[in-house]
Amino acid sequence: MEKENNNHRKITWECELCNSVQTSYSNKRWDMDICECGNSGYDLEEWYSRTMGKIKIISEEKIDATIRENN
Repeated sequence: MEKENNNHRKITWECELCNSVQTSYSNKRWDMDICECGNSGYDLEEWYSRTMGKIKIISEEKIDATIRENN
């Protein structure tokens, strides 16, 4: 069964150490996106996020995503 999930987001961020720009998506589970220098990262999940290093959020937007329920 599929259902629409309105909690998914896309965040574009920049490492303040190497200035590389990365994009993180909340519908990708257990995925820490790392910058080019490897000192900053963003793990964006559906209900929480965690960061490491020095990041600056450039933009945040909701995305349409469909998730599957195991029934």
